[in-house]
Amino acid sequence: MGGGLAGIGHIKLPIIVGGVKRTVVIQWGDFSDFAHSSTPAIYEIEAVLPVTLSTVFRNFVTFYDDSAKSGVVPSVELRTGSATTSRIACRAINAINSTRINYLSIGLL
Repeated sequence: MGGGLAGIGHIKLPIIVGGVKRTVVIQWGDFSDFAHSSTPAIYEIEAVLPVTLSTVFRNFVTFYDDSAKSGVVPSVELRTGSATTSRIACRAINAINSTRINYLSIGLL
């Protein structure tokens, strides 16, 4: 077992699948501070994952904004899908400087 438990981090868990030793990796991080702007905008953002995987089970993104502009609905779309092994990309829609995008990737080494 191993990993890094920082804001951008990962954990590695050994498992046996069909008699073969494998390692499950769970990775996470976030994007924030979108151009120091209080005007809602669309941002294309990407992060390199801490560990490159051989197989990806799922990539996820979600957002949080505790001071969203009135009448504006922030959202986020995953752009890399579930097959990308070394990065995660998304589109933040109506993001402002208080928006935080969180990501999670689960896969095998």
